[in-house]
Amino acid sequence: MAKIEQANAFLELKQRSNRDVRQLGPLVTQFYEAESTASQTIINLSFAVEQSASSKQQVLVYVDGKLLREGSGNDYTYSSISGGQSSQITMAAPLAAGLNILVYRVGASIQSVPNASSIQATVNSLRLEVNEKDNRNGIINGCFEYWQRGTSFPAAANSSFAADRWKLVRSFGGVISVDRSTDVPTNAFGIYSAAVTFTTEDATRNSSEIVRYEQLLEGNTLRRFKNKDIVLKFWVKSSEAGVLTLALTNSDASRSLVKEYTVNAVNTWEQKTIRFAHDSTGTWFYDNQIGMRVSWVLHCGTQFQTAPDVWTSGTYYATGAQTRLSLVANNVFKLADVMLVEDNTDLTSDPEFALAGRDLYEELQLCQRYYEKSYDVNVNPGTADFGGAYAPAPERGSSNGNSTFGVTYKIKKRALGTCTFYNPSTGAINSCRYSGANYGVVAIFQGENGASAANNTGGAWPATGVATVSVHFTSESEL
Repeated sequence: MAKIEQANAFLELKQRSNRDVRQLGPLVTQFYEAESTASQTIINLSFAVEQSASSKQQVLVYVDGKLLREGSGNDYTYSSISGGQSSQITMAAPLAAGLNILVYRVGASIQSVPNASSIQATVNSLRLEVNEKDNRNGIINGCFEYWQRGTSFPAAANSSFAADRWKLVRSFGGVISVDRSTDVPTNAFGIYSAAVTFTTEDATRNSSEIVRYEQLLEGNTLRRFKNKDIVLKFWVKSSEAGVLTLALTNSDASRSLVKEYTVNAVNTWEQKTIRFAHDSTGTWFYDNQIGMRVSWVLHCGTQFQTAPDVWTSGTYYATGAQTRLSLVANNVFKLADVMLVEDNTDLTSDPEFALAGRDLYEELQLCQRYYEKSYDVNVNPGTADFGGAYAPAPERGSSNGNSTFGVTYKIKKRALGTCTFYNPSTGAINSCRYSGANYGVVAIFQGENGASAANNTGGAWPATGVATVSVHFTSESEL
């Protein structure tokens, strides 16, 4: 079967069943659909299914949206399959009237029926060909693989980034740390989680206080979710059990949706699924501005509280049931494997899709659209380190101090950002190394593809020596 025919067959099957047939979709050659009659016990098929035990793997049977297997343990079961060119499936118990029956036949003949391992191999090779590109994860760095700015921030400031693309927003008197943690769920795709710790307690809560850990989706990303149903899946581990909230807001937080989820057991990884429909009211940006905020709320005053599950005009982040993690010193909230995609059972039921179609290299490139550094990925900016230092050839000016050089970014930035230079010899900011000496530098021209810098220490760089500058840089273009 040609790939386009496989894709069409799979899409048709998805429309006809609410079950996960993604794994077998490209291999299905025939299907039967009917509505059950009262006390029905026989399903008559117009195609052949062999009688041997191994060949029963040729069919998938769904009744009322539930997958049947031979034997007990299901809502509906069947006891046998018989027949030749026209086959029969005998139900273990009579069916009620009006139930939807779907039967899928796998393989063109008994010889072509693959075993389980070959089915999975086919799935792995075809899984990106149908609708994967339309369902890529809207969250960048959802597995917390990249921490270009550093891996430990013991006193994180308001609106500060730690893990790439993840921001801590806080209006709170206590100390909060954000750290990379190797504590992850057993079945996690990623090897790290983000840990937000309330280092000091805050027994009181002012009405205007807020602590949230969030990612801002660019409008270009949000565009593919416009007016669609969305599912957000993530793993959470909390020192406090009870109701926590997640908030979805537009760029100026004039439209808000609050969703509750429950932490059932303290210090235990639990996976949560939040479903919602994208709002069509108010102002939403679908360009390189803020498209939507996705916020995990950890502490919230009454000013920002509202009822759950309804898009509301105004700025809201929690409900009155919100549990305060700030009540006890060193309470910690951990987050792992975050995925936001169009609500699609075929995609979200597979834990392998934590990255939703991206590999780790592509994930890093997406992070670099907003923040890039010349340092190696695990070396913190400001470190005295010549490894990977940029070495542009300078334009030496006269004694008026106009000596300049330029740097080129690996990835085009979201918008005009801020380029900061570091001396690889000392780690000093706004400094570079030239011909064995340190010189102050300042960015003079900045764009989406690179930046230029000038010597600001007075006087031109000497004409003698190696005519290259050693410098590290960071470039930030966050939302």
